[in-house]
Amino acid sequence: MKELARRAALFARAWLDAVRLRSVFAQVQRYCFFIGWPRSGHSIVATLLNAHPHAVISHELNALEQVRRGRIRNHLYASILLRDQWFAAQERRSQGYNYLLPGQHQGSFRRLTLIGDKNGGASSRLLGRDPGLLLRLRGLVGVPLRIIRVVRNPWDVIATIARKHSMSLPQARAWFFAMARDQLVIERYLWPGELYSLVHADLIAAPREGLRELAGFLGLEPRPDWLGACAASLFPRPHKSREQVVWSPDERAAIAEELPRYPFFRRWVGQAR
Repeated sequence: MKELARRAALFARAWLDAVRLRSVFAQVQRYCFFIGWPRSGHSIVATLLNAHPHAVISHELNALEQVRRGRIRNHLYASILLRDQWFAAQERRSQGYNYLLPGQHQGSFRRLTLIGDKNGGASSRLLGRDPGLLLRLRGLVGVPLRIIRVVRNPWDVIATIARKHSMSLPQARAWFFAMARDQLVIERYLWPGELYSLVHADLIAAPREGLRELAGFLGLEPRPDWLGACAASLFPRPHKSREQVVWSPDERAAIAEELPRYPFFRRWVGQAR
């Protein structure tokens, strides 16, 4: 009962903010969301973008589900801001990680030109089943879509999914490749220039260069203070989750056989893990 009351209050608050902030929302130039897999690095990339003074990217609002339910634009945007306030109240902690960047613009903005939501797995499953949602989203926001896909070493992602979601490796593999098939469906419905694929390891290796390129895709100014703070917040090297599990010969063979079917996994084809 309390949860229903809380959701109703948030829904009503979003309507009030949709009216109160209409001049702010009118300045939005691009709408951003993520597709891909859980445990791929989407959260940290969204965090870095959310620290920019001209961007707000909410943490797992599942905005596409709101689009499916018929939300209007300003109500969707207001819900994104409210979700970001909620995440700030959680001290930007999720799944044991701290996503706070002191001194940056998380929870605030100077001029809102980029808005969106980070929920790559849920967005992929929704669009894989109903790619027509892309047309509805384009019509709703009325600005260019900017879609980000973070690609991490598949062996690491499968290992992390198995560990974090209490799955066997075969179950994690099946879930992972089901979302990979969703990617192939989604790509058929994208317009030129809407999708940016970012390799997680490349961002870690050269964060300033990677973020500068990503900012260009999103229409954001690559401010030196923002680039410096973001680069300093990243781990010095990718975490090799694949080394924390025992791979059977059959499991290795099953993954190795599946990878060549997906162009975005090309660099890992032929690798043992």
